[in-house]
Formats: sequence, C-alpha cells, structure tokens
Amino acid sequence: MTNEFNNDDLSAVETAPPKLAGDWLDDDGTVMDDLLRNQSDPPTPADLPVSVGDLPTVKPPVVNRLVCRNYSIPKVAGAPPVMLLASDPNRTSLVLKGLSSSGDLFVISSDANDLTGAAVNAFVCDDFSNVVLDSYTGALWIAPYDIDNHTTDMTGATGSWNFTVLAVTK
Repeated sequence: MTNEFNNDDLSAVETAPPKLAGDWLDDDGTVMDDLLRNQSDPPTPADLPVSVGDLPTVKPPVVNRLVCRNYSIPKVAGAPPVMLLASDPNRTSLVLKGLSSSGDLFVISSDANDLTGAAVNAFVCDDFSNVVLDSYTGALWIAPYDIDNHTTDMTGATGSWNFTVLAVTK
C-alpha cells in the first residue's frame, strides 16, 4: 500500500468546521442569555403599578390569647421557688387559684429571691382564694409557706400543692 495523495479527493473535503457537539449555527444560547439576563437597575417609580402611598393602612384586629397552666408543686424541704409565668408585656390579666382543700398557704412575688427564708417581701395567699392581678406584666414566682414558722422551708411537710394559672395576653 502506498500513501499517495490524490488531488481528486479534494472535492470531497468539507468547507465547514467539524461538528464536535451540537449545531454551531444554532443561536439558542445567545437568545436564552438575552431573555434570562438580570436587570441591573430597579424600575423607576413611574413604571410601578401602585405607589407605596396608595396602599391601605388597615391594621388587623389584635387577638387575645388565653394561657392556662396547671402545676403540682411537691412539699419538699429546701425546694426552690417555682416560676409560674414569665414576664409578658402584652399580658392584660392574670388569675391564680390554689386547688388544694387543706387550707395551705403559699407566697407569690415577681422575684424568686423574695420567696426565700421568711419571705417578708412576698404576698401570702391561701388555697381557697383567687388571686387576680389585672394589668400585671411581670414574672410570677410561687413557693409554699409555713405560717407557724414564718418560712418557706417546708421541713417535715408531705404531699403537694396544686395550682392553676389563667392569663390573658394580646
């Protein structure tokens, strides 16, 4: 075999570049780039359909929320005060009710430190009364109280106190 060049074969040579992938005459890529290109400038206010000043300023009505919690606090010597509710600036009312029928006493305060020892900075309540606090938005802490010894240390006590808390908040 000889590798001779034949001039008659030149007529069969393509004049276009070889096809490596796809159709090189197709302009879809350029067209898609033009359609999907991000706008660098925001629209002018005149081009907007509605100006910001034309939007209605109607506020939706405020809906109150009811928070109900039930607690059972054991009578244990050296037990720390218990936070019944955290502070809530939107609270409109608060009702605390003891559910025991034994006439036990408890103390409430906005600070846990007020409920240690003699609890001289706390409010003393019994199980039979409802404590209603309108417009109180602070935290509510509670501890059992021994009226005989004037202390919150319940050494020798048994059982538990049961409480329910009802709060209305915006």
